[in-house]
Order: sequence, then C-alpha cells, then structure tokens
Amino acid sequence: MTRKKTGPLIAAFIALLLAACQFFGDLASPVEHSKAAFSGRVSSLADSLPVGDVRVGIQGRTAFTDSSGFFSLSDLETGEHALSLSRPGFAPRTITAAVTLRDTLRPFWLISTSPVIDTFYAIPENTRAMDQRVLFFFKAHDSTDSRLNGKIAFDQTDTLPLVYTELGEEAWKEKVFSTAGPHQVELFLWDREKIPVRRGPLTVWVDSNRSPSVLLSQDKPFIVTLCGKIRVVLNDPDSNLQLLQIFWGDNSGDLLDNAPGYASLYSHCYEDTGLYTIQAQVWDNRNASGIGNLGIYVKPLVSPKIDRIDCIPTAYLLSADVTLTPSIFVITANAYVKEIYWSLIADTGKIIEERDSYTDTTGALPTDGRKFEHPFDSLFMHTLPPDWYFIKAYFIDAADSTSIPDTISFEVK
Repeated sequence: MTRKKTGPLIAAFIALLLAACQFFGDLASPVEHSKAAFSGRVSSLADSLPVGDVRVGIQGRTAFTDSSGFFSLSDLETGEHALSLSRPGFAPRTITAAVTLRDTLRPFWLISTSPVIDTFYAIPENTRAMDQRVLFFFKAHDSTDSRLNGKIAFDQTDTLPLVYTELGEEAWKEKVFSTAGPHQVELFLWDREKIPVRRGPLTVWVDSNRSPSVLLSQDKPFIVTLCGKIRVVLNDPDSNLQLLQIFWGDNSGDLLDNAPGYASLYSHCYEDTGLYTIQAQVWDNRNASGIGNLGIYVKPLVSPKIDRIDCIPTAYLLSADVTLTPSIFVITANAYVKEIYWSLIADTGKIIEERDSYTDTTGALPTDGRKFEHPFDSLFMHTLPPDWYFIKAYFIDAADSTSIPDTISFEVK
C-alpha cells in the first residue's frame, strides 16, 4: 500500500487561512480605518452667494475654500470635533462638526461684516446725450459701521470718489459724459477693514447727440392781473428741437409740441403779487433736455400820475414863428407808459388842438423823472390872439390806467 504525501496540501491550506484572517482583520481594525474625509461649502447668510478664501480649521488641519465656497479635508479622525471658519469681512465661527466615514457635502454659513449694496441704478435709464447730466443712485447697509467710503468707476479709467454717511438711505452722485459710446459703470464701497464690495456694472449708453439749452429773460413787466411777457431763447447744436414746456410758478404751465427756434415771446397773467420762479424745459427728438429758470416779481397796481409839465418857451410874440416844446415827467406808472395825449386849450376853455404823440407797446420800463417831449411845431399856423393858453397832458400806462391830467400855461404877446 502506497502512502500519499499530504504535507504540501496542509501547508497551502494553512497559508490560505492566515491570509483570510489578515484580510478580515484589516477590515475590522479600529485604528487603521477610523480615518475619514470631510467636505463642505461656505456661503454668505446675507445673499446665499459662495464665499471664497475662507480658512477652515479642524483637528489641527487647515484648508481654504475656492471661488465656489468648496473645501475638503482628508485623513481625519471620526467623531465630533470643533470646526472653525474665518475670513476678513465676516464674523468668525466655531461650531461642532461630526466627522463620519461617509463623507457628504455640508453647508456652512457666514455672517458678513462688509457693506452690502442694496440698490444701484442710473437716471435717465435710456440713451442720453453727450454733456447730459446722469444721476447714479445707490443704497447700502453695514452691520458694524456708520460710515462708508467708496467710488463710482467709469470704464475702469475714471473714478468719482464718495463718502456715504446716511446708511440705509438713498444717496446719489452725478456725472456728465463727454464722449459717446456705451460706458461701464461700477460702484465700490468699503468699511474700515477696507475690503471693497462691488455692484455693477451698469451699461450707460451715450450717443453723439448734444443737449439743447434754454435762456429766459423778462420782456414785458408783470403786474398783478395783467399779462407780462418773457423772452425764451432756445438753442440746439444738432437742430433737433421738439418740445417746450413752461412752468409759470403758480401751478400753471404751457406745453408746446413744436418748440420754436431761437427766440420767442410768451405771456402770462398772475392773480397775486409776489416773487415767482419761471422754469422752461426743452427737449430734442432724442429726449435730451435743457432747463432754464427766471425769477420775476409781480408788481401791485398803482395810480399813475405826472410829476410835472415844463414848457419852452413860456411866452412868445405873436409875429414870431415859434416851436413850443412842452415836456412831462412821469413819476409813477404801471410798468410802462403806453400812450400820451396832449391838448392845446385857450383861456376860454376852447380846445384848439389835440394830439397823440407817443405810443409804446414794447414794455420799456419807466424811471422816476423820465422825460417825454412833444413839439407843437405848427402853432404859428393857428391864429392865436394875445392871451394866456394852456397845454394839458395825461397818459395811459400798461395797466390801461389813466393819469390825472396836468396842465401848464404860456402867454402870447
């Protein structure tokens, strides 16, 4: 009987058994396989946006979030551990985080201590002309500061510095663009930590059109209940005038669909005396506009009167050809003297001649003592017997008020 060799088979079986024990022992080892990975994403509590460059610390290990707020740490001990999050501009946090064998992406939040820009916009919103003023409005808040510094940047080449003190209230800055084209505008604000926050860019469209202008001046004085006149001078470098609106300062206005060229007169009547501000605004066909203002005083009605009448000569010989020149001096009138009437009257009261020698509708302002002359150059044509004669004069002013007649005498010898 031949005896089989079993030694090699037993040895192989023992080796296989030891390998299996080693394999299952590795799976159950609490020391080698309690290591785990830990990952998360950090966002701002104010706007839920990711926060980059956050320093994450746990178990003496450190990582920084990327631009998407993501971080990951590996080879960590399982269990609950202190996790710290810190970044300039945000309040630091330390929380308890559980590290487990199963790694899941966990959300974390930071509270910003940097300014937060709530609104940023431009007026007008549509395309505007070169040299037209553009207003930029903004509002922001900050959890720790009561004053912010900042700037508005234009095309990354020009800046407008600003100091913002009324936090939570809307503020504004203005800019006039001297070049055409789309302009990129950004707002930057920063607190005492000097970490800027940005809003924008806004795209501001500016074309090559230039704004019209309007100039106001008083043409005819204003008297209460009577219509005065203003002169409106318009100018548009591009000759595209379209619309003119006049606000008279007494809650009334006039709108002209077709703005006239250059200079025109406009009248208005006020019911009360006092100071008024007249404003005129003109638009071109691209909605660019110009504004002009004029302050006026509406005068009360007065009683017109003549200060005195003079006459040269005061006497003349019957045989001489003499030009008689009477003069009146107006001391009081409503706005201006409109018409003057003269009469040559005999001592008996008979009217020898009447004349209207002065008519003015232009609105020339009178001054105290303004002199009005009228020559009676045809007196020699009248047969005037020796006697005393009278010249009577009175005037009508812009208010159609008539002065009390005044007279002066002269002698024919």
